[in-house]
Amino acid sequence: MDLSGYEPPIVPIGTNYLYELPNQGDDGSQSRFFLTTRPLRGTRVWEAIEVWSRKRPQRIRGAKPVVLKDVCIDSSRLTEKAIQKQLFGDIRAFASNPEWRKHPLLSKFDEADKDKLAELFENDKFEDLFLRISMEHSTPATKSNNDTHASQHVEGENGARVTETSKIRVVTVFEEVCTALDDLQTLGEVIDIMKQTLLPLQLMMLAGWVHRDISSGNILAFRKHNDAPWTVKLADLEYAKKWSPEAKQDDSKTGTAFFMPWEIQNRRRERKSCRDPWIILIYDFQHDLESIWWIWLWIITCRVLGWQYSRDLVAGIFVDIARPGDRRREDAWGMGIPGLDIYIHEALKSFPPIIDRVRDRLVDLMIMHVQQPAEANFERFSEGHMLLKRGLEDLDATKPMWEDVKLEGHKEHRDKLAERGLLKQISKAKREKGNIVTRPPLEEPQATRASQTPLKRLRDDSDRTTKARAEPNSTTRATRSKTASTLKDSLRNGVKRTVTGASVEAFRRVAPKDSTTSKVGGTVRKRRRGS
Repeated sequence: MDLSGYEPPIVPIGTNYLYELPNQGDDGSQSRFFLTTRPLRGTRVWEAIEVWSRKRPQRIRGAKPVVLKDVCIDSSRLTEKAIQKQLFGDIRAFASNPEWRKHPLLSKFDEADKDKLAELFENDKFEDLFLRISMEHSTPATKSNNDTHASQHVEGENGARVTETSKIRVVTVFEEVCTALDDLQTLGEVIDIMKQTLLPLQLMMLAGWVHRDISSGNILAFRKHNDAPWTVKLADLEYAKKWSPEAKQDDSKTGTAFFMPWEIQNRRRERKSCRDPWIILIYDFQHDLESIWWIWLWIITCRVLGWQYSRDLVAGIFVDIARPGDRRREDAWGMGIPGLDIYIHEALKSFPPIIDRVRDRLVDLMIMHVQQPAEANFERFSEGHMLLKRGLEDLDATKPMWEDVKLEGHKEHRDKLAERGLLKQISKAKREKGNIVTRPPLEEPQATRASQTPLKRLRDDSDRTTKARAEPNSTTRATRSKTASTLKDSLRNGVKRTVTGASVEAFRRVAPKDSTTSKVGGTVRKRRRGS
């Protein structure tokens, strides 16, 4: 980490760093000092402890661990503390209206849901749902040899040289040290926190704010001691802003690639018909809800400990780069994921029909968007919140089956992805010799294990069918029909097979020829799978 040019300076102490935050205290004349103790998520996010001074970097008696965040932002943007202050003020303003229960954004809410909001409005209890900021210090970013944050001259219209927006460096201290959603250890804990996350999103909606970066790392869980229940803390408001339905240009692509809403990733608003005019894409309240849905899908397919089959099924959907026109992601959002009910973990068999029902209705609500008047969208926003809430609540009927399912932590999951990338480069011969174990064995009856050899033949048939599509003839059609029939019978009988990207694609191409409705891709259209 380059420490040159910082004001105030950052002092390295061993492998940690000592930060000085000037102009603190009641009269703004004191400096406060924080020593980092361990890195957390993000490039410059640490757990830290307050110390006496630069010359005396020992912990102050009674000081509690805090989170310290060091970022550079455009000077034209609000700092995270300023955003949080405005957000809290707008929530109070909404709550001060004696007729708030009749607001159109609450048209689909039950009275019990409104009562819960009323409890949060009392004595500003809603602030506990957000990761609160205790102090903040900002300075102009200082240019160094490799500094990318300083102002730059770029070529503008007519060859004129213009200066890009300057940057400021912001050091923020948060009160509580929390656990990220993707570091919770059981599925029961994760689903409980996801339910709670809808409350701060409801408050932001009522205040007129969109978060724009809902991810598994920004949804945090906090508890005062190990025996206390987890409570949600919504974090990272640095990209949050007021919803602007009157905007004249599209919103920029914002968010975490894994959980980015489809319209934001694809850079265009979906339409009911190709005859409808294109509409300006503005990030709205339902986009935040869609990110929750993607997190839900990612948790049950990619994070279950020791279960590789559902990960292979969604390979290519969760990637680090969000590209417009991504067909795999478009199909997942518009039509669902074929085979999810088969390759999901045995304890999670109740999840696929619920998550697909929620997805299907969210897509319906998405294409119901109305450009003007903006108030015409309030009812669909309200329904979206209740839809996701009831979908998560429907899981409670089978909770004893899945609440103790173990999950991989964020670091373990990333390490495994890197390891799998390396294993793909190792020759098939070595894997067949048993030198490398690429996935854990399934705990299945002996009869199911014995069926793996016929299934391998089915995959080979599917691959041959895929290669022959370039030269269609009667033999190809016969092979495709036979393979489709056999695959359907195998899937109907609950026989599992190892899924790869190629085999999933082959499965789609040999699927039954009934039409499947895709509701995304520019228009609502009827499309055969694989066409």
